[in-house]
Amino acid sequence: NKDLSKINRALVQDVKTATEFIRQNYDKDFYAVVSSAYRPDSITISGKKSIHAKGLALDIADFIGNTYSNNSDEFTKWGNIFVQVLVKMGYKSVKSEAGEPKTILWLDDKNHLNHVHISNTTQSTSPDLPKDFKIDDIADATQNIPNQGGTTQYQTDTGLSS
Repeated sequence: NKDLSKINRALVQDVKTATEFIRQNYDKDFYAVVSSAYRPDSITISGKKSIHAKGLALDIADFIGNTYSNNSDEFTKWGNIFVQVLVKMGYKSVKSEAGEPKTILWLDDKNHLNHVHISNTTQSTSPDLPKDFKIDDIADATQNIPNQGGTTQYQTDTGLSS
């Protein structure tokens, strides 16, 4: 389900901000497609109500037409760039969302290899990116981004155009 009407507006705005930053600084044609948003009956592996069921998470599974299945190297590169921007905006790349208000699950295990999972349990958008912020060596963007907290590691039809 790609319905964004029941998704936390701060999360949607943060994804728009990250997308626009990449467009302005790296590739004017960049876009990120939401593959999953509000899913009212979604449950976690442990049987609890999913954060998707609460409207607090989005999954992105397409960057500039690259998906995990049709071009995994480009998908991974742009996914890593997208994640770097979100981390600079205050999100944490982690293995578990527990106790963290703004998180990213990406390349962490078999559940997040083909999409970037982003959640925001607050109602606040992230602060503006610093004017001098640059993505770490874009040529090495295919390398894994280390998770924080001691662990290892939109345009189009989604309504996320700026």
